[in-house]
Amino acid sequence: MKANLNGSAGFRRSGKHLVFWSLAAASFAPARQTAAALPEWLGDSSVTLKETYDGNVFLSGVNPQFYAQPALPAVPGSAVAHKNESAAVTTAGFRATLNLLPATGTNTLSLFTLAYAPEFDVYEGVPSETHYDHRLLGSLKGQSGPWSFGLEENFLYVDGSRVGPTYPGGYVTAFNVGAPRERRQQIQDRATATVRYDADHWFGRSGLNLTLYDLQTELRTNTGYVNYCSRYDFRGSVDAGYKVTPQTALTLGTQIGRQEQQPYSFKVNESSSMYYRILGGLEGHPLSWLTVKCQAGPDLRVYDAAAAVNARHKVTYYDEISAAARLSDADTLTLEGRQFQWVSSLGVVPYFDTSAALNWHHAFGKTVGTDLGLKFMSADYRSGDLVTCRRVDTETCLTAGVSYAVNRHLTVALNGEFDLGLNDISGVTNPTTRNFHRTLVSLGATWKF
Repeated sequence: MKANLNGSAGFRRSGKHLVFWSLAAASFAPARQTAAALPEWLGDSSVTLKETYDGNVFLSGVNPQFYAQPALPAVPGSAVAHKNESAAVTTAGFRATLNLLPATGTNTLSLFTLAYAPEFDVYEGVPSETHYDHRLLGSLKGQSGPWSFGLEENFLYVDGSRVGPTYPGGYVTAFNVGAPRERRQQIQDRATATVRYDADHWFGRSGLNLTLYDLQTELRTNTGYVNYCSRYDFRGSVDAGYKVTPQTALTLGTQIGRQEQQPYSFKVNESSSMYYRILGGLEGHPLSWLTVKCQAGPDLRVYDAAAAVNARHKVTYYDEISAAARLSDADTLTLEGRQFQWVSSLGVVPYFDTSAALNWHHAFGKTVGTDLGLKFMSADYRSGDLVTCRRVDTETCLTAGVSYAVNRHLTVALNGEFDLGLNDISGVTNPTTRNFHRTLVSLGATWKF
């Protein structure tokens, strides 16, 4: 279980030396103890308050000499992404979960919940970054004989600014535009459906998966203004598993999908494609203290004719892994990672996205928990054929957190994060403008019912 340092309050701005604290639901809080007085239709529900200090709201590395460029446009409502601009962020939110399983009156379902989890983030001195998130969550699981199935829905509406930020000189990276993008008005949807058949020594499984970003910000041609394009990834999958042991299986399967991005009327390039993956994997409990799920294999890509790529037919690599090692009764080590080809979030060229995160959680009894984390991300744009987009961006994040369970209802948490973004390729004009750093400090409190 990890500290959630990227929760709603942890995003961004201004250059003043203020020390703020963020009050947020720490995801490593001890398990909720259900009160006998709660009705059975009420699932996990909570109220959260958080205060955050963000040392670089826009994760900008643009040096001051670029601020007054004549080319810097005056886009109404567009925030200028100054370097190391800090801000205090106040967050308030709650989560209400309905447990609908008792109302179904069936033994086929094992889980049926709906939840509403809004979060309100106010940026002091940076009104353009204030946003209100409305999240709807749904989960359904069931089984009938050898057949099992599941549905997961995560729908997000962000009520935020409809105007993107402006980076002086147009110096942006894959990572410094990501934080303000998540605060703009948009709809995100992530949905998964799976069906599985289990025999004694093997299983078969199929699924559908949707990832959708409907960005609703204004599109402009002004230099330095960030245009966010809508995009989606939809795929179907089929795989089979051989049970090496009752707890562990080897898998082999395929994924067929489509990645598409919104084309811009003022640009001729985009990065939409079809893809076909052949993946082998391992999942289950190969050791009593170890849980693993991983799959990897080639990704065969066929790009649309308008795609700005150096090869319309391309073979890349795909992998994803999650692992949790129970080192002792008090210590858990978790690893998550993924590599895949993805469309451009800015509507120019696709990139190869790599991420890996390692977290160590230690519990001091039942009341205190600590977390240390390290995350590395890379965005490699060299599959594009535009000279201006031949870039490799990286970001490294160090995180630390401590939580204290005051009682079975109230948990407080103190979290910290340091982010370092770097240009990782030679031949870039003004490369230091692509480098940035950010410090986040947060203090939060959560009341669970």
